[in-house]
Amino acid sequence: MFTPEEFEILLRERFRQEGPGVDVAANSVIVGMVLGAMRAEVVLEQQVHRPQGLTWAGFRMLFCLWICGPMNTGALSRMLFTTAPTVSSVLNTMEGRGYVERRRSSEDRRQVSVHLTPVGEKLIARAFRAQHVLEKKWVAGLPPSDIAAFLRVLRHLTEKVQAAE
Repeated sequence: MFTPEEFEILLRERFRQEGPGVDVAANSVIVGMVLGAMRAEVVLEQQVHRPQGLTWAGFRMLFCLWICGPMNTGALSRMLFTTAPTVSSVLNTMEGRGYVERRRSSEDRRQVSVHLTPVGEKLIARAFRAQHVLEKKWVAGLPPSDIAAFLRVLRHLTEKVQAAE
């Protein structure tokens, strides 16, 4: 296993071999963002969500419904940046555990919306509070100006990624 510093040395050597067109800073920003998000996801799942019987995917689905309210599976797929089969799989698990329920529209029986159950509401509120403890711990000590700058950069990168879709 390489330390981040060792990986950085190997990365720069590889880029040197690739030639002058490689932008180390651009790569470092994107790889750093992705790796940071992946590490946070792993820690949150291991320390917060698994002990409550949730996966990261299950938490994300319940959180989305908690914030946005009921929605159909297509909207869930778009909100969660994943495929319909993945949403269906997670939804089946969440429904089987009693956290969500599917409801057919009275106007059009083909339309199905996903709703949190009271048990799901309690679980996601508890899971969010537990996750938020870590969020606050990780951000503690950062000056508000750094947080604002980071959020500006993150929004900029998100817009560029969305434009590439």
